[in-house]
Amino acid sequence: MALELVQNGDTIFIAGGTTTIEFARLLPCNRRVTLSQCPARGGSAGRPAGIDLVALGGAVRPGEQTLHGHLTDWGVAQFRADKLFYGIEAISLQHGLTHSQIVEVSTDRAFANAATQTIILADHTKFGKVAPALVMPLDRVHVVVTDRDLAPDIVESLSSKGIKVILA
Repeated sequence: MALELVQNGDTIFIAGGTTTIEFARLLPCNRRVTLSQCPARGGSAGRPAGIDLVALGGAVRPGEQTLHGHLTDWGVAQFRADKLFYGIEAISLQHGLTHSQIVEVSTDRAFANAATQTIILADHTKFGKVAPALVMPLDRVHVVVTDRDLAPDIVESLSSKGIKVILA
C-alpha cells in the first residue's frame, strides 16, 4: 500500500529501519524517482535505471547500518523531498513519535524538516508506546500505513487529527 504513494518523478527520503529497508527493496523501477536514503546497506543499491540513489555521508550505526550525525544531517538539508517514508519504534497519541536510539533523532528530524509529506510505516505493535527521545509530534505526520490489527479507536484518533490512515 505504501508503494502506491510513490509517484513518478517523486523525490523521496527513506529513513533507516527494518520496515523501511523492506519498503526500499520493493520500490518499482518503472517510476522515475530520486531516492535519498539513510541506510548504508539500502535495499535499492544496484537497482536498474529508474531510481537515482543519492547516498548521504555520516557515521554508520552498527546493526541497522544506518547513517547519522552532523554530516548526514547536513546532507539531508541540501535536498527537498516530496515524501519521507519513516519507520518508528514508538507512537503515542499524547507524545508523538519517539525513539530509543538518541543518536539518530537529529537525522530523523532533518528528514522530516526537508520533506513535504511524512509517511509512517509501522505495524500496530508500535502504537501506544513511548521511547525516551521525541522525534516529532503527531501534527508533523500526514499518512500512517499500518496493519489491520490497529485498534479502531486509534485509527479514529489519528483520523481526527487529520492523519490519513491506510490499513494494509
